[in-house]
Amino acid sequence: RLDWFELVGGQPQGDHFEHQFGSTPIPRRPRELATLSPGGSNLAAVILGEVNQGRFSRHELQLIQLHKQVKILTTLDLGNPADFRRAPVLATSATGKHLAVGGFGDQEVRVFLVDDLLRGQTNSQRIRSVGTSIAKVGFARHSQSNALGLVFSRPSDKKAGGSSQALTTDDLVFDFKQRRFQNHNADSDWRMANAGPGDYRYSVSGGQLLISKSGRVVSRIDPPPSDRPIQVALGARTKPALVAMAAHLNGEALIWLYDARTGRAFRQLNAHTLPVDSLAFSDDGTLLASAGEDQFSCVWDLTDVDQVIGNRGTLDGVTLG
Repeated sequence: RLDWFELVGGQPQGDHFEHQFGSTPIPRRPRELATLSPGGSNLAAVILGEVNQGRFSRHELQLIQLHKQVKILTTLDLGNPADFRRAPVLATSATGKHLAVGGFGDQEVRVFLVDDLLRGQTNSQRIRSVGTSIAKVGFARHSQSNALGLVFSRPSDKKAGGSSQALTTDDLVFDFKQRRFQNHNADSDWRMANAGPGDYRYSVSGGQLLISKSGRVVSRIDPPPSDRPIQVALGARTKPALVAMAAHLNGEALIWLYDARTGRAFRQLNAHTLPVDSLAFSDDGTLLASAGEDQFSCVWDLTDVDQVIGNRGTLDGVTLG
């Protein structure tokens, strides 16, 4: 439902109006709202999500004239939720002449002229980030210098750099020593250097992550709550062996580190603003790499893990009586 008021002296003391969005045949829920006043008109821009079996099935943009009698001026189909990396966001310019919609999976922001929308024209200016999406992240070593590098695989790659497979010609390598990127090709001397699981394995049973060593279950981990698929990485070369899990809930992306021997969480890492798609441990166990939908990759230092586990901890809260 959309409610609005007439302002008297800057306060909502005037008449109150409301508009009930249609609930048949498919319920629709407002997800974003912005107001604009082009040429003195009072308009509301609303992004509605169609709800089918408890999930959003489509998004649409409506321009609504705010008056005693509501009038829907135009409707624009924005596509399926799969077209968005996150819930759609909406913004208007100070003049009320422009309307921007963001959150698309291609990292685009689409800018519309309000006058064009009112005339039924849906052309938009598309603004894209200078970054690029990363499907997988991993580590590599130079076969001659033994230098460590970071491998990025693009979403179109079938062989992901974040896996244990060999590098492909489409992979991008960041050389830590030279501090520069280079495209991997047949003449490159880089090879994958992700930490293998060693004697450790993990499986999922009854909603828990079971960690086994040499075929025997040694710990059970309850995954953190998440509204996106949880990413898991197992590092046997760290001291002790670690499990990393990336979750996303209510717009917050978090990475949790667990002691593989006990299943206890001991550290929380937060830097990403969108869901994390890939995790990888380095072959020497000193680093963890993460890559997310925010087009950022983070490298986390693990050299102090053996000093932290068993010696330091975290408190969920403190109560004073």
